[in-house]
Amino acid sequence: MSVEPRILRWHRRRHPLLRTAHPLTRRSIYILPTRTGLVFTAVLLAMLGWSINYNASLGFALVFLLGTIALEAMRRTHDNLLGLTVHPPLAEPVFAGDTAFIRLRLEAPAGEIRYGVVVRTAAGVETGGDLDGPLAALDLPVPAQRRGRLASGALRVSTCFPLGLFTAWTWVEFQPSGLVWPQPAGVAQLPAGSCATPAGCGQTSPEGWNSTQVQAVNSPSGKQVDTRSAPLASRPRRCAGTGRSSAASGPSRSPPVSTPAAVRTTTP
Repeated sequence: MSVEPRILRWHRRRHPLLRTAHPLTRRSIYILPTRTGLVFTAVLLAMLGWSINYNASLGFALVFLLGTIALEAMRRTHDNLLGLTVHPPLAEPVFAGDTAFIRLRLEAPAGEIRYGVVVRTAAGVETGGDLDGPLAALDLPVPAQRRGRLASGALRVSTCFPLGLFTAWTWVEFQPSGLVWPQPAGVAQLPAGSCATPAGCGQTSPEGWNSTQVQAVNSPSGKQVDTRSAPLASRPRRCAGTGRSSAASGPSRSPPVSTPAAVRTTTP
């Protein structure tokens, strides 16, 4: 069983989910020898035993020289991550089942170049390179399996610079930042009478008013009144010659006209 999953569980107990930019400190960076480093150590031990057995001074000098180089490489590997600032990832909204790309920003101290920095997602996808500027951005693919908030998971930031004898790494896990929309059910046709065609947009509703025409008039209280969903009889109208509005309750009636009384005529 690998040692890293155990260290990750222990790391999560000590460090909660992050919300803001996180600077890497000595308490959050771990370092172990790589397979190449283990082989190199075995070769040094064999050379040391040979030098002791034959009392070879040049053998001792070579072993101590290579050992000093390995120790300096270990220090440089650790310091290659020390001081980096990891900013919260950014992600565009996607649909469930698609692959989202999160952008992780790494900021190095001013005037410093960090070589061989690699970021790996929980799915095992790696990307990285040299950070030759104050701020570098890396795009990482993350599968969006369920709708809701997109969690990037634990991101492993590591480096093997300069000799590959040691690997230094840390984990950063931020709170979910992206958004995953539900998967569309498919493409459906618009219902009849909708604006799918120019003729559909010009249809008139049974109430006698055009559904595509929005009329807004000023009410007595000074607010805007939307008469789009109101029937024609209940829509307010503006009185002629005045600035007030009144409601038309029916057809206009002309004032009654008085007629003269009937005149009875007789013949002589």
